Amino acid sequence: MRSLAQCALIAALLAVCSEACMRVNPVDPGMPACVGCKCCAQSLITYGDNQEFGQPMNSDVTDTTGACAVRTFTCISTNPANNANIAVNGGDGAPGGGELPGEAPNLDRVIMPVECNAAGTAWTYLGAPVTQVECTYNV
Repeated sequence: MRSLAQCALIAALLAVCSEACMRVNPVDPGMPACVGCKCCAQSLITYGDNQEFGQPMNSDVTDTTGACAVRTFTCISTNPANNANIAVNGGDGAPGGGELPGEAPNLDRVIMPVECNAAGTAWTYLGAPVTQVECTYNV
């Protein structure tokens, strides 16, 4: 009889716990939906393959702990003698497009932070929308 009571107790606990762990949608009551500048989709920026010396980005990290989401791209040349650049929006005209070069004394690396805009609809660099990035350097 004791084991039957224990089984009933375990079954009751499982029912309560499974209800507490069920999947919910962010729009369900009590669950805040992501809004504004913390909600830019990663897919709003693509990796380009337009440049002659295009290489994979070394890192792409998004931080949502501040007031707005910040996504940081890092491009590091495999050869310190060759300058690294991040080509922006196909590389035609900065800051909306062009190349962001490394800065002295570390010309072999570029770090480019972009911020999610207030509406959560675009990543921006110096106020201009960024839709494509590419790490470039001579190998």
